[in-house]
Amino acid sequence: MSATTYSLDDNRKTTFCSMLLIEAMVNMDQKFPVLLDGDDALLEPAFRELFAQDLVAIADGRYTVTPLAKSRLETFLKRYREFLTVYDVYCAVDLTAGEFAFARYYDMDEAQWAVHLADERWEDVRVAVAVYKNIDPVELVFMSFVNEGRFEIGREGWQFDLMLGSAWEDILGICNSALTIEQLGGEDVLLDIIAQGTALMLSLLQKEKVLRAAEEAAEAANSASADEIAYYEQYNDPRFVPPGWRMSWWN
Repeated sequence: MSATTYSLDDNRKTTFCSMLLIEAMVNMDQKFPVLLDGDDALLEPAFRELFAQDLVAIADGRYTVTPLAKSRLETFLKRYREFLTVYDVYCAVDLTAGEFAFARYYDMDEAQWAVHLADERWEDVRVAVAVYKNIDPVELVFMSFVNEGRFEIGREGWQFDLMLGSAWEDILGICNSALTIEQLGGEDVLLDIIAQGTALMLSLLQKEKVLRAAEEAAEAANSASADEIAYYEQYNDPRFVPPGWRMSWWN
């Protein structure tokens, strides 16, 4: 068991839910009437909190996002992209062989990758890495659930899944059962894992750059630039964490 027991109170869960609602309103053109009905009525606590914090306003009988909400969303999405780039590689590590599942990421199609990732030899060490870097493991696992579509807005019953579903218990279950630094063999072992993960992350960025450069110019514009790679090279310092990661994106 983890040395720390992680928990998630209603206020913090509502904060996570609220950010996903803001993202849906801004980037998915999702519209919510002030008089929420049907399954949308489950969202009332989140919208009440958003309104209290001036993150939504009311116009023409609907909730609308404020400039403050857009600013916080930008911060969250930047952090989310960094999570996918930096921390996801630690979700599947063979501790005996010293191998990372993501080393084969560009060698497989989607179906092959799913099978590869499901191999029982992989261990998830993201929580230990987060603890070492003094960032919130619950937020990292929440972001992984977002990436996996566990909170997909728009599908049937998504309101219940977001506000009351079992995903939140699953997040805490992962955090509280994760391998600790001590169980991994101590700080020296973890530092070696972080060093290997950082090297892999940088090689994946380089591979992405090469692949994108071979595609259309519009797609290539979204690839990892030299400046982006230089930024992520800072992760060669195992304790590197961007300043904003030690603060809440909510404030």
